[in-house]
Order: sequence, then C-alpha cells, then structure tokens
Amino acid sequence: MKSGLTIIRVNLVLLAVLLVTHVSTVFAGVLYPACVAGCGMYCLAGLGFPNYYACVVFCIQTCPRCFSDNTTFTVCHKEDYIKDSGLCGHTGELSKTIYVKDLKAGDFVNTLPISLQTGNGPTYTEVVKNTKSSGGFTFIHMQLGDVGGDAADNLEVTTEHYIVVLVQGDDNDDNVDGIPAEKAVLLRAADVREGMLLPTISGLKRVIEKKVVHYPVKYSIETKAGTVLASNVLTTSLCGDFINNGSRFLDTMKRYQRIHQSWQK
Repeated sequence: MKSGLTIIRVNLVLLAVLLVTHVSTVFAGVLYPACVAGCGMYCLAGLGFPNYYACVVFCIQTCPRCFSDNTTFTVCHKEDYIKDSGLCGHTGELSKTIYVKDLKAGDFVNTLPISLQTGNGPTYTEVVKNTKSSGGFTFIHMQLGDVGGDAADNLEVTTEHYIVVLVQGDDNDDNVDGIPAEKAVLLRAADVREGMLLPTISGLKRVIEKKVVHYPVKYSIETKAGTVLASNVLTTSLCGDFINNGSRFLDTMKRYQRIHQSWQK
C-alpha cells in the first residue's frame, strides 16, 4: 500500500512539473487554470514544505502573470537603503524610477502599507526575485485618471494578476489616506471594469480605459510584502488558488505574509 502511494505521489509531481513548465510557453490566461491545478497536485504530493499553502505560494510564482516591460518602479538599491527607516539615503534623495527590466532581487521598491494609511508616504519592500519570460503573453492595459482631474497613469499586467480595487461607498472616498483597507478587494485584471477605483501613490484613480494587448515578454515580480507600486498603481505580486476573486485585500495580505514568513523560516 505504501509503495502504491509513493508511485501516485511521484506521478502527480511529474504531471504537475509538466503542466507548470509547459504553461510558460503559451499566452497568459489560456492554460493558467492548468498551471494552478498543477501546483495543487504538486503540493498535495508533499515536498517537505511546512504546509500545503506554503508550497502553493512557492509554486504559483511560475504561473503566467505579472508585468509588461513598460512597467516602472520607484526603487532604492540595496546599498542605499537605510534599514528600518523607510529612507533611500538619509533624506530619501537616492530613490529613482526604473523600468522593470532593470529591477533586481535585493532592491527595495515603493509600496503602500496594507492598512492603506499612507501617513508619511509610501514604504519600501524588498524584491525577492524578478523573472523574465519570453513567448507570447496577454495583458490588460488600464489607463487611470484622477478622480475629478486629468493626470493619468497606465498599468499593464497579465490577465490573472490580482489588482487592488476599492469597493465604492461614499462619494467622498477620493483619497487613499483615511480609506479603511476593509473597503479594498482583490480582482483579477481581466475582471476589473472601467469606472472602478484603484489606490495609487497619489490617491484613488478611476479606470477610464481598459483593453487587451499582447507582448512577447513578461516579468514576474515577487516582493516580501506581496504588494508593490507598479507605474504608481498599488497592485499585488500574487496569483494562486488560495486567493478567491473578490477576496478582501486586508485579510488576504495578512494571510499571505503569515504564510510567506513561515515558509522562509
């Protein structure tokens, strides 16, 4: 009986590896469910991870998702970051804006705290990895405009990338500072609609245009916080079957950080 279970476990791992490997060569979103299913089987087979969800967090990093090469980040290189201060250089003067292709593991990038209370401005989170993949990938291009203004930001992420969206309530919810994080949910980029409100570095912005675009390259970013300001828009570095479309942002991020910290020990 024990040998039979071992054979089943090995077969599951082999099938999962084939699914996860093959999916990187096709358009993002086409075989994404197969990739996630592969991760599920891979992790159920058991590979010495502390628990199933920790394994999934690791595995799903290979699934098609993330950013186009037009994406920019505000970065502080490791040697310039003052630990626990939130500053890049003694006065913050050493931070710079770079394209995703130039982002390296160990760099620190701007994000917002999961409380969405900006206080003294954005914080930094460390980049764990930046993986480039070539092939053919489907992205969602979103143009965001200020609530009541003209300035615009543009974000391009793969269809299954999770976006932070504000559940609209009061008409006065026009600035990130002071907005309860409980109002924010996570939606796949493919499900974000024009008119929705997204947190950015300068407050809430409304999606004024959404379209599908295709590029031959994508970059998969992982940060310790699980969030990042990409082209000034707050988004996640997450995808996976432990996240439900429409999940509460705050609860999901607390769970992710708890699992990730456990896995890294």
